[in-house]
Amino acid sequence: MAMTAKLSLPIIDLSSPDRLSTANSIRQACVEYGFFYLVNHGVNEDFMKQVFEHSAKFFSLPLQHKMNLILVHFPKVNWDLVKRNMVPLLIQIMA
Repeated sequence: MAMTAKLSLPIIDLSSPDRLSTANSIRQACVEYGFFYLVNHGVNEDFMKQVFEHSAKFFSLPLQHKMNLILVHFPKVNWDLVKRNMVPLLIQIMA
């Protein structure tokens, strides 16, 4: 029987008055896990739901359509630099 490790997601409470400790917790979570869960952040639940709905719509689009949206909405970006360094990563993320 295979054993599975139980991982805990770092939970960071933004209501803490100790901003330095909170910043250190965020840094540590990013370094060790790459992500974290925020609580008491003050963002409206309805707004968060809308953001997730819109992101799901965006990521369900064909890759070429997503790339065209980026080009249209960010025309002042140095696209030569992006093409060299970021396009392979963007394709991997958005595929």
